Amino acid sequence: IRKVTLGRDSVIFSGYLPPNFAAFYSKENNNIKLNKPIAYSNNSIGFTFVSNSYQHADIIAYSTMLEGFDRQWSEWNKQTERNYTNLPEGKYVFKVKGKLGNQEEYNISSYEFVILPPIYRTWWAILLYFVLAAAFFIISIELYTRRLRNANLKLENTIENRTKQISEQNFEIKEQAKLLERTNKELEKLSIVADKTTNAVIITDHKGNIEWLNNGFKEMFDYDLEEFTTTFGNCLLNTTNPSYVNKILLSAIRNKTNVNYEMKLTSKKGKEMWIHANITPITDSNNRLQKLIVIDSDITALKKAERETQIQKEILEEQNKYITAGIEYAKTIQQASLPLKSVTDAYFDSFLLYKPKDVVSGDFYWFTHIEATKRSAAKTIVAVVDCTGHGVPGAFMSLIGSRLLSVIVNERRIVAPGKILENLDREINIALMQAQTDNADGMDVCLCCIEHVGNNAFNLTFAGAKRPLYYTANSGMVHTIKGSRRRIGGKKTLQSNLPFEETTIEITTDTLIYLTTDGFIDQNSADRTRFGTRNFLNNLQQGSKFELQKQKETLFSALSTFQASEEQRDDITILGIRMKKSI
Repeated sequence: IRKVTLGRDSVIFSGYLPPNFAAFYSKENNNIKLNKPIAYSNNSIGFTFVSNSYQHADIIAYSTMLEGFDRQWSEWNKQTERNYTNLPEGKYVFKVKGKLGNQEEYNISSYEFVILPPIYRTWWAILLYFVLAAAFFIISIELYTRRLRNANLKLENTIENRTKQISEQNFEIKEQAKLLERTNKELEKLSIVADKTTNAVIITDHKGNIEWLNNGFKEMFDYDLEEFTTTFGNCLLNTTNPSYVNKILLSAIRNKTNVNYEMKLTSKKGKEMWIHANITPITDSNNRLQKLIVIDSDITALKKAERETQIQKEILEEQNKYITAGIEYAKTIQQASLPLKSVTDAYFDSFLLYKPKDVVSGDFYWFTHIEATKRSAAKTIVAVVDCTGHGVPGAFMSLIGSRLLSVIVNERRIVAPGKILENLDREINIALMQAQTDNADGMDVCLCCIEHVGNNAFNLTFAGAKRPLYYTANSGMVHTIKGSRRRIGGKKTLQSNLPFEETTIEITTDTLIYLTTDGFIDQNSADRTRFGTRNFLNNLQQGSKFELQKQKETLFSALSTFQASEEQRDDITILGIRMKKSI
């Protein structure tokens, strides 16, 4: 045996024993024993062997066997190497023998070694497993016992509480019976009080027959007891009552429950009035109906106020109807000012996520295409704009912005993005008279001019007013081009002197371009956390591998999940485009 290696190239035996080999090896004739066990991580071992006869090396054959692993000697062959991989733990003896042609076999050489088990199969690891299993079993028993004990305690407490509740309820019933008895005894005293009130009070027997009327009744309706019973009958249930009143009275008598109703009446002198009647049944200790107490309150003034309120409500509803119709018409006008997809489809594929906070929006998107001439290539100019505010004020700003962009680009033929923004800033200041007033309205703009320079190649020039541009290259990574810190319009500040910087990049028909307002990124969740730029870019990154419509659905789903039931805080606009080969 000339060499023994562990793993790929770790040599532990080189064919001879060093002078101090006794610490590591034992040797007896051609048998070598490795005294130091081999770690399980080195359980791949290789042997190199050769005959001591070099004259006939080409006809010498070898046979090997690894005791503890091989069941029998290998076939005779001329290979001088034997490798074993992933040996399990245990004691092994590698043996090799040779022969020259058909002659007798040479003496056997051997190499004995031991492979240690992995840590998790050592005796102390197994002991630890047993201890852990026993501990788990004991803890489980203890927890189960504790749970049963707590359940028993809870059941005992429940029984105790229920018993206490029943006792308290019995006591309350007895007290209520005593209270009812005292209440009935006080009825005569209460009649004195009833006689002094300005409300009309009627006391009847258990069938509804009138027994007593107070002075307030006479003052309200101009009838005393005799006149009233002669004119309308002795019973509250009579044919002159509306059917719903008799139904309510019967309910109070049969169910012995307190009821209320409203009714329009006419006094003896012909005065029309609205009354609110409250009927209270009086029962004895056995819950038998004894009397009915009816208290009528004059609510004519209240009814008049309710009618006036209803008239005001109807007026407001009518006004709101006209306002809503106006806003819907404003929405129609705003929608008409936005580019049609059937027009933009001729120049680029796109998706649009457009979510106004209100009926109309302060966001708008703008597009124009300038055909090629002898001096210049064809150009497509696209913008997404976020105006100050939202709703109707923002919508008015969007109409002004859209019109001014059309004048600057289509009429004045200004196509450089930086110059477009400079002109837009100047025109907004003029249109809103911001130099003469305290008006501070303005816009944030993401604008790019895309110039066709080849069949599949374009130059994109971007300028932004406080808005960036996002795009993906062939790698799929989302890149950001920052806009200028200056906005369009508003009061003059130090940043108003900053130029609108332009950035030009080369793109192809594989490039995805995203123009956005800040509504998506600024949307908050229930815990008041913003969706955020990083989260937005991650969603763009993940969705960029999909078709454009699928990207829109993915973004909308992410926003809906994040927003949940929270109110939308701003207008949201995201325009994603991919240029076509021929524009």
